[in-house]
Amino acid sequence: MASGASLFQEGFCATDNDQQSGFLGFVSIGQRDPAAAAPDVVYKAARFVAYNNDTKTYGEVSEPRTRQISVNNGKTSAVESLIVVKKAKAEPEKCAARQYELRTVAFSGNGMSTMLLISRRYDGTYKMPDADLNAIIKSLRPLK
Repeated sequence: MASGASLFQEGFCATDNDQQSGFLGFVSIGQRDPAAAAPDVVYKAARFVAYNNDTKTYGEVSEPRTRQISVNNGKTSAVESLIVVKKAKAEPEKCAARQYELRTVAFSGNGMSTMLLISRRYDGTYKMPDADLNAIIKSLRPLK
């Protein structure tokens, strides 16, 4: 689903070395309108995170909150969509959070659209800091 992925605090959990507290990756949206793609992709990703494969049920997924922001140090308009997910199955033995925040940031430039998908813990002590996340988002820019 995402390419160029970067993981935050991978291996922080003593019982599950693959666990991370944050994920960022680019999603190919081609020529899609960022205003349509951002809420669509974040909703689909949220449903994936919320799904409990054992019971075939979904945890609680908030409505997407979508707003216009700036990236590229204020030079480029972008669309940000955010959802909070409550997992249907808590897995404390794997250090999994009970809630996650999923966010997409999409914009167009130089004839193509770009989207960053972000997933991070919404609760607990290993949440990716807001300041780090905001700095990453503000630094996004169109490909040349």
